[in-house]
Amino acid sequence: MLLILAIAPCLLQAQQSCQQCNNNYSQCETQEGQEYSNCSNQAQNTYNLCVQVANATWANCLNNCGSNGSMCDPACNEKHYGDLDACQGEYGALMSGCSQAKYWMEVGCTEAHNACTQGPPPCQ
Repeated sequence: MLLILAIAPCLLQAQQSCQQCNNNYSQCETQEGQEYSNCSNQAQNTYNLCVQVANATWANCLNNCGSNGSMCDPACNEKHYGDLDACQGEYGALMSGCSQAKYWMEVGCTEAHNACTQGPPPCQ
């Protein structure tokens, strides 16, 4: 009985340590989600701005058609489609970066959790 009382604080401490490992992992996962959300929101905002600029440039092109040798409809449309494709390409690259960062943060969270739970000394 005395032995159980003597090791009980150690068992409790080990369980708290494991709980702390789990808490740290949960916080890491939350931070990962927040950073991915911020990254994807920034990518979306960049895309939206790119499209706005492309649309304004297209409208300006159409409005100035024929003046000072400016492009007319077919050329304006072709440039506009190219600009929109560029916006989509930029968005895809940004989102790919967000996904890669999320992946590596997940790896880091998992490795830190494994090191915490497996020790030395391992928690129970």
